Amino acid sequence: MTRRSEEENSRWEQLQKNLDVMFSQINEMHTTQKQMKAQMDLRSAAMDEYAQEQHIIAQQVQHNGEAIVKITLRQMEQDAKGPIAHHQDPGPTFDEEGSTALDFEENASFHNVFAGEQKKEKAEQSKQ
Repeated sequence: MTRRSEEENSRWEQLQKNLDVMFSQINEMHTTQKQMKAQMDLRSAAMDEYAQEQHIIAQQVQHNGEAIVKITLRQMEQDAKGPIAHHQDPGPTFDEEGSTALDFEENASFHNVFAGEQKKEKAEQSKQ
């Protein structure tokens, strides 16, 4: 009987060791999962911030494009009216948020100094 009880005790001890190993591995996996979750949360927060910054940049590009269109249209209107009047440009004014978008004053003029040179270059190229 003692031999049988020793075998049984040995099996229980082996089972206990196996359970201890299994629980330590589960604890390690839990720790790893917590670390991964923390990293994912940080990356998610960074992506949210990047998306917000991208949206702000897109708005800036849109506002600047609109300002360029306004300036170009004014320049075309002035060119259609007559000779270009050179006067001091007051420059852009910025909105309430600081530098989110450029908004040029209505009386601001825009003279494309490169337009004349570009026409001359095209004419010279075609002559060649």
